[in-house]
Amino acid sequence: MQGRSLTIYLDKKVFFLLEKKAKESGRSLSKIVQDALLEHLKGEERRMARQKILEIIRSRKKDRSLIQAWKEYERIEREKIREFRNIFNENRS
Repeated sequence: MQGRSLTIYLDKKVFFLLEKKAKESGRSLSKIVQDALLEHLKGEERRMARQKILEIIRSRKKDRSLIQAWKEYERIEREKIREFRNIFNENRS
């Protein structure tokens, strides 16, 4: 995968855990960080979609807005599953 580089500074304990995970899994430090960031960002999208649904429910708007919010939530969930499958398939090869 071609991408851009990024420099980050980690606490010594975090770096130690990252190195340990890399040795255990056989993956590079970069791959572990990239996977963790992807998981975090997808989780944020899911939380935002759930929050939107809750706001609509609380405001008692039950028509199209609720249906649209729920469809968006389901779309994000399907996308997350596809991305995990892609990551899993990359790690298997």
